[in-house]
Amino acid sequence: MRNQSAARPTGPINKSTSRPRPNLSSPKSQAGLTLIELMVAMTIGLFMLLAIALVYSTSKTGFSYTNNTVQMTEDGAFALDLIARDVRMASYAGCTGSNIRTAGTPPVSYYTPKLDLLAGQSVTGTARPNPFATTIANGVFNSENSILGFAANNSNVITELGGSASTYVVGTATSILYLAGGSSRALQISSPISAAADNISIPADTYSWNDPSSANSMFMIISDCKGSEVFRADSISTVAGVTQISHAATSNSSANFLNLYGSDAIVTPLTTSVYFLAKRAGAANSSLYRRNFNGRVANIEELIPNVDAIAFHYGINTSLTGAGLPTYMADAYKTNAATITDWTKVVSVRVGLIMVSEEAGKASVQGQVIAWIDGNYSPPNDFKLRRAYGTTVSIRNRMGL
Repeated sequence: MRNQSAARPTGPINKSTSRPRPNLSSPKSQAGLTLIELMVAMTIGLFMLLAIALVYSTSKTGFSYTNNTVQMTEDGAFALDLIARDVRMASYAGCTGSNIRTAGTPPVSYYTPKLDLLAGQSVTGTARPNPFATTIANGVFNSENSILGFAANNSNVITELGGSASTYVVGTATSILYLAGGSSRALQISSPISAAADNISIPADTYSWNDPSSANSMFMIISDCKGSEVFRADSISTVAGVTQISHAATSNSSANFLNLYGSDAIVTPLTTSVYFLAKRAGAANSSLYRRNFNGRVANIEELIPNVDAIAFHYGINTSLTGAGLPTYMADAYKTNAATITDWTKVVSVRVGLIMVSEEAGKASVQGQVIAWIDGNYSPPNDFKLRRAYGTTVSIRNRMGL
């Protein structure tokens, strides 16, 4: 057998015959991209950056559009809900009934809420239930005019709503809605009114109507299913666990009620609301404002920002049943409050809003036209997103609901 180990070289390896190592310091070994290769790489990189920027811009625009749409929808729904609640409560006087009748005729035989202010009651200062009583013809609060509307640019109404450059400015193009009725915070009296001069007794001052810190007494409604009336409480006090509400001649033209009331009667504050658009000082867009009278004092409050426009249409009932009673159905809608001569026939209200986004983005289309209850709305070309919202609300206390 051949000895394989003998064939292996035993001497030193000749290093001169091995592959030479590259010289890293040689210019040839350090050669990079050619100019053409570099230009191609830069072009590809620019296309990639452009694609990333396009994706980012599209995502940002989509997020802005979605965020603005959601915000406008939430604000619009909230605004409509607030107005709808007050419309439903208009003419409320405890017991449901209808006060529809032809102006100038005696009341109909069925229950009609009597919400007239007694003659001689003061309606000045912040204690005015109706701020338009001294400037608008037939505008003094009563059961017939518990809902009133005013067309845009009514200088008398705008003056009464106040405001200034340092607080807010009422829009000249805004429609204005006035609503009045009893509060939902009502209490049943604890003993009948057996004499016209009797005080009203309630078990407890549940809603803290006795407010010694206020200089204003409270306008209130007492009502049962036979009648109702508005009076101004002279004082509200609690003695031996029983709260007494007095109605002395110091606040009213007479210390006597017009009606007597059983123990099923309720008493509640008289409340009023006025809705309008105004622009807060420093704000880019107008807001929905409300003048809220709580029975004792009125406050102006900003409810919803970014409301571009508002409109009210009024459903008029003119048809009668075979028995000569109202059908309580809206036969036509009046788009201009100035054309309504008998507000007792208004049984429903349509409300329309145009909401606008806070910031100017490129989510809107220039020259867009928005369809809403007043027809077509053409906003300015400011790149702000706008949406229309609306609802129709029945005045329940005029429909026996």
